Amino acid sequence: MNDNQRFQVMFVLRMPSDISMLLVTGVDFHNGCLFTVVLHSPQDSIQLDYNTAHYPNDLIEHLHSEKERIDSGYYDVRTWKMELFNQELKELKEMTIKDRNMKKWAPFKSLPQQWEAVSNVFEAENKMEKPILDEYEMEAINDSLRSSLEQNQPLKFKLYNKGYMVSVPGIVSKIDPFNKQIQIIGSDGNVMYIKFHAIVGVEYL
Repeated sequence: MNDNQRFQVMFVLRMPSDISMLLVTGVDFHNGCLFTVVLHSPQDSIQLDYNTAHYPNDLIEHLHSEKERIDSGYYDVRTWKMELFNQELKELKEMTIKDRNMKKWAPFKSLPQQWEAVSNVFEAENKMEKPILDEYEMEAINDSLRSSLEQNQPLKFKLYNKGYMVSVPGIVSKIDPFNKQIQIIGSDGNVMYIKFHAIVGVEYL
């Protein structure tokens, strides 16, 4: 660590795969405190442009520099997999967890109701209201869609889906006003269909 570094990641705590979230905890040396951030991580790849606008820019920059390590599991404390056993009521329930093929005891999450409540909290904290676009913003989106269609201009589409923001890169290959959707060719070459109402922003790539 260099003398001017403000943040340092300490450990990462992964949620079950169906939640696609993880918690990054570290040290803020300038303020002399710990920080914890919740990040969207589908397929073990953190999305630092997804619902992170409220985090400090220098923290996001530091997380970008640590992305490869975070994604690879370098900082992982553990990932959970629960198995409940039939035991007497007074006995402690046992649970196995898997951490990169290593087994450890994990008293946390010993009751399914507790884990469900924690999962609901993480999900609720990361949901957001759909942005309301004004006439200027909608016109700017329309202009960008036409430009992408006519000039094969790559765009990054900002989409709203059930409380979450998702970014998708691609090029518009068709605008379908009848079905109120566009067809795009993604960066992987696959064809995708996006409803007009889901688009809340676009950026040129």
